[in-house]
Amino acid sequence: FERIVNTPRITFILTLIAACASLGINLAYTAFNGFNPTTWSLFFLTATCLLLFWVQHRGHYRAAGVLLYLLVTGVLTFNIIKGNAIHDVAMIAFPTLIVFTSLMFGKDYITLVTLVAVLQLVIVYILSLFGIVQPFEGRYALHLEETITTIIMLLVTGALLWVVVNLIERTAEKIIQSEFEA
Repeated sequence: FERIVNTPRITFILTLIAACASLGINLAYTAFNGFNPTTWSLFFLTATCLLLFWVQHRGHYRAAGVLLYLLVTGVLTFNIIKGNAIHDVAMIAFPTLIVFTSLMFGKDYITLVTLVAVLQLVIVYILSLFGIVQPFEGRYALHLEETITTIIMLLVTGALLWVVVNLIERTAEKIIQSEFEA
C-alpha cells in the first residue's frame, strides 16, 4: 500500500490541495472578516506549504508529509482556540485531516493522528475551563458532554478508517503476491 500510495506525486498533490484550499479560505475569510490572527495563521500555512514544495522536490517526501500534518494541525488548533472552540467550523477539518494522513502514511499512523486530535480537543476543553478559550466571546461555556461526544466521533472516525485502510493494504498485498507468484 505504501509503495502504491506514498509516492512523490501523492505528497505533491496533497500539499498542493492544502496550499490552494488555504489560499481560498484566506481570501474568503479576509473578505468577510478583515485581517486578524486567524487570517495571519492561514496565510502562514499557505506560505509554509510553498516551502514544503521545495522540501518535497528535494526528495524528502515523508518529511514534507509530516511537516504538512504538523502545520495543519497546529493552525487548526490555534484557530479553534481563537474561535468558538468545538463549535468552530474548523472542527470539521479534524476528520478530514485523519483521512488525508492515512492516505499519506497508511494505517500505522491513523491511531497516532486520531489520538493527537483527541489530545488537542482535550487541551481546548481544559483551556476553556480556565477561561482562556471563550466560545462565542464568553456567552457560551463548553460542556463536558459535548466534548466527550466530539471525542467519540473522532475515535470512531479513526477506527473505521483504520479498518478500511487495513482492508485496502491487505488486498494490495494479495494482489502483489499473486502477481509475484504468476
